[in-house]
Amino acid sequence: MATPKTIAEWMLEELKRETILSQEVVAHEVSLLFGEEFTRTNAKGQLVLDERVLCEFRKLTENMVISIGGERAWRLKR
Repeated sequence: MATPKTIAEWMLEELKRETILSQEVVAHEVSLLFGEEFTRTNAKGQLVLDERVLCEFRKLTENMVISIGGERAWRLKR
């Protein structure tokens, strides 16, 4: 059964494999693979990750990942 923590762990593995993780793409993948309860639609009509998943991802990657704000993506620190 998926939890916000297991999804965050999956996201980190995807990031390691892809080098850049698009928030838009990962939100759609999470919705399809783990269920719509882990995503939501924001005020702009965009599918985004649920705050519980984002919180777990931040905890897991605190010193490892940088947010690329303008691109709505993450990458590993160099």
